[in-house]
Amino acid sequence: MTKYFFLINVMQCNALHLDKDKEKDKERDKEREKNKKNYDNERKGKIKEVSYDFFREFILTMGLIFWLSILFFPVYIYRKIRRYKHGKR
Repeated sequence: MTKYFFLINVMQCNALHLDKDKEKDKERDKEREKNKKNYDNERKGKIKEVSYDFFREFILTMGLIFWLSILFFPVYIYRKIRRYKHGKR
């Protein structure tokens, strides 16, 4: 009989704790929703800035490579022609 009494007592305590936890969870959920809205707004701004900076850096880098290749390609061809004129390979 004492075992059953002990089990019932434990179950009641757990039920009380669960009720308290439910109230705490409701409060936490409200706070999380507020924080989530703030976090989402901050995150959207940060993602836009980061993606813009990455895109800008990527375009600048590719443009730099493109223009440098255009500048040095004639030099490369000139040296090739000069080597073949002198018979060097």
